[in-house]
Amino acid sequence: MAIVPATVQTLVKRGFTVNVEEGAGLESSFANKEYEASGANVTNAANVYKSNILLKVLYINLLRWFVLCDFVCYCCCGGGVM
Repeated sequence: MAIVPATVQTLVKRGFTVNVEEGAGLESSFANKEYEASGANVTNAANVYKSNILLKVLYINLLRWFVLCDFVCYCCCGGGVM
């Protein structure tokens, strides 16, 4: 499950920069090219997690959760653990 290209297009028209993880829409039958055509930047997970706003559709796996938590702790605490 993923955000659909039509929603990406709406967000881009409203001035948002949308980063979509490579292959995010495959299970919903949306190809990377469809997201790019809608105005999204298709990129790897590391770059997606650097976004200012993170929209996660469905679930987040444990490994990605720890990567995200480490990034958030680094940004909020200057690298320390809260």
